[in-house]
Amino acid sequence: INYSSLVLDEPVDDYFGPGRPGPNNWYRYFRGPIPVQYALEISANAPAVQLCKQIGPSTSYDFLTQQLGFTHLHPQPDRVELAAMAIGGMNGGVTVKEMTSAFQIFGNGGKYNEPYTYYYVVDHDGNVILDNRNKDSVTAISSTTSTIMQRILRTVIYGAEGTGGRAAISGWEVFGKTGTTDDDYDSWFIGGTPYAVAGIWTGYETPSRLGSTGDAARIWQYVMSEYLADKEVKQFTMDSEVISAL
Repeated sequence: INYSSLVLDEPVDDYFGPGRPGPNNWYRYFRGPIPVQYALEISANAPAVQLCKQIGPSTSYDFLTQQLGFTHLHPQPDRVELAAMAIGGMNGGVTVKEMTSAFQIFGNGGKYNEPYTYYYVVDHDGNVILDNRNKDSVTAISSTTSTIMQRILRTVIYGAEGTGGRAAISGWEVFGKTGTTDDDYDSWFIGGTPYAVAGIWTGYETPSRLGSTGDAARIWQYVMSEYLADKEVKQFTMDSEVISAL
């Protein structure tokens, strides 16, 4: 599967049970074969499920739990459910920290670093008792795959039909992905810049319809703009084996 591979924007048989195909797309119809890049740009549900069915939901589950540190997913039913692994209809769920830390691999050459809240902790005598410094990263995906994914995820921000356009920051490269749940109860945006990734979730403790599903990307843009305000502009490091063909 590469940047321009064609995937089917069509429902999967028996997705909702016997004789009930799915899932639906937010735009309420299906486009047939479309490129992987375009499917992500427009946040299409059906192609994600088609790809997950192709590789197997258990493969996705193992990648998330073994390579990216997801701890809240349940072996059953999440490991075998297309909806859970393809578009997020999970039983165990994920945290914002888990999802955000997972996206770092698209901007840093495929390396996963376990997230932490503190650098180190000392006792009253100055002895270090908890230490998060100098931990080794893990290669979750190849550097070439990281570069290609980062370029695909840029179209979510800058594509003509990109669902994450509100996250664009003038003068900076941004990649990311939007997310919403049924009935607009949740709004997500996870995005990255050459300096950092950040994640935003908006919703209510007791699920209720949001006034605007674009708020997560808008909040992300404001927070990241403030963070980058005093930073020297730089670009992502691209893998030398990946060739751009325009």
